[in-house]
Amino acid sequence: MERFEMSFKNKRVRIWFLVILPITVLAILLTIFLPTEMQIVPTLLLMATLVVYYAWVFMSQRKNKG
Repeated sequence: MERFEMSFKNKRVRIWFLVILPITVLAILLTIFLPTEMQIVPTLLLMATLVVYYAWVFMSQRKNKG
């Protein structure tokens, strides 16, 4: 297993802080301010963002190995 570098030199860490962290904050704010019947929207937004991020990580790792 390769070593994971937890610094801003690592592209995965930079992308996580630029994409996942703001979307998480947005989802929290939407959960607070949206009416009860719209509470699914922040959850779907966060889930979609995580799926896209981890798909990008998977494709990036696959590209680098092959």
